[in-house]
Amino acid sequence: MIQAYRPLEIGEFESQETGILKDMAKKYSLSNSQMALAWLTSQKGVVVVSTTHDEKHLMQNLKAVDTKIEGEDIERLRNEFPIKHPDKVWIR
Repeated sequence: MIQAYRPLEIGEFESQETGILKDMAKKYSLSNSQMALAWLTSQKGVVVVSTTHDEKHLMQNLKAVDTKIEGEDIERLRNEFPIKHPDKVWIR
């Protein structure tokens, strides 16, 4: 199991003006950040912990979780942004 803690760190995805993430976001009528969340939450074995203090952002994040992504699009994103499995697992 992989934990994606704060995967939208400081709006990094929103700054991407071109590329596959932007294309996918447009296809699904989402922001880049919402597309990244939708893709991450569709992955088996990935737990996403997204934080916000803003109700508007919370609602945007929830919309992303409800988005169903086509299998071929999941694969395209997976190829572009491979999930790096950690060498060590830390258990507390």
